[in-house]
Amino acid sequence: MDPKTPNHEPLLEWKAKSRVKHERGKIWYAVAAVLTLLLLAYSISTQAWTFTGIIILTSIAFVWVQRLDPDTREIYVWDEGFELDGTFVEWEHATGFYMLQGPDYIELHIEHDRTITGELVIHTGDVDPTSIRSVLSVFIPELTQRRERTVDRIGRICKI
Repeated sequence: MDPKTPNHEPLLEWKAKSRVKHERGKIWYAVAAVLTLLLLAYSISTQAWTFTGIIILTSIAFVWVQRLDPDTREIYVWDEGFELDGTFVEWEHATGFYMLQGPDYIELHIEHDRTITGELVIHTGDVDPTSIRSVLSVFIPELTQRRERTVDRIGRICKI
């Protein structure tokens, strides 16, 4: 726990996943296998051995990462700031928040001034999004114009 973390009851707290674990069907696996084999055949036929190695290593890494369960994260919200996974962030370092509606989940994104590393993203879990919105909007603005990034949309659609 960070030494700046308040020692009184938080306004909000919850645990939730950090990302979605995609369910893939037989068709998805068949298409992925065919594309991988086509890329491998091309790289071998052109004797692009570095490309061949990258395809193999990427395939192994993808399979390994996809077998892992998404991390469960913890968030606590106080008048002084919030703590996400043991890192306390004062409100002066947070620049705003927005929520993205997924097929069966809602993601909370908190933007910051880059004094903290990494993305601050957590699913809302069982907590009512309107209560999250009402508490956070007291301290930081809601960024209503934010949309899902194109790379994230492609990843979600392709289930990668």
